[in-house]
Amino acid sequence: MQAVQHIITVSHYVKRDIIKRMHVQPEKVSVAGNAINLSSIPEENQLPERLQNKIQCTPYFLYVGAIHPRKNILNLMKAFQIFNSGQTKPFKLVLAGRFAWKAGEIEAAMHLDSNILYVGGVSEAEKYALIRNAMAVTYVSLFEGFGIPILESMACGTPVITSTATSMPEVAGGAALLADPCSPAEIAQMMSQIAEHPFLRQKLSEMGKVRLQAYSWHTSAETIYQALIKAVVHNECP
Repeated sequence: MQAVQHIITVSHYVKRDIIKRMHVQPEKVSVAGNAINLSSIPEENQLPERLQNKIQCTPYFLYVGAIHPRKNILNLMKAFQIFNSGQTKPFKLVLAGRFAWKAGEIEAAMHLDSNILYVGGVSEAEKYALIRNAMAVTYVSLFEGFGIPILESMACGTPVITSTATSMPEVAGGAALLADPCSPAEIAQMMSQIAEHPFLRQKLSEMGKVRLQAYSWHTSAETIYQALIKAVVHNECP
């Protein structure tokens, strides 16, 4: 690592990890977070017919992203079943995204509960329509360097349940409910809070929109530019 002038990463969690694992000086690592281009988000709120036919006006929690063990989908499904067992009218858990590697066990478990719906890969318009109409987005990964779906949900005014692990509390910034990703019971408890308290949903929606303002491509671009300037100046010094 001695030849590297500077490192740019997307979160303070990853920065700390780089410093710890690679013994890099803190001043050699800059954080330029991800962001959402709000003008590129489709404005359509209504679910496409193919999704309406599957969901059938049932309130639902949503996961959107790759179907992979790191995303903790097995525990999410267990949590949903715990939550749903206490409901007089069942909810649905909608899973959207492509199958990645080592997803066989997840795929098998999907078919054991008719209230768990896998809708496959989705377009950008479909993704945002799903987010806007969800009771909450559930993003309880075991590990993330950042967690863009958290920002995507906040941009739509949709509450977020995310993980206490790695970078996700940092990105959420107090504007989401946090759960231990290894505890289906705790995730289920967060689902219950969302389902039972409309005021909480509204509060999280408002807090999410405020939190979203902490991340902008302009700010990140400026951070990257300044890091590049410093690296060039340092490299040119005798």
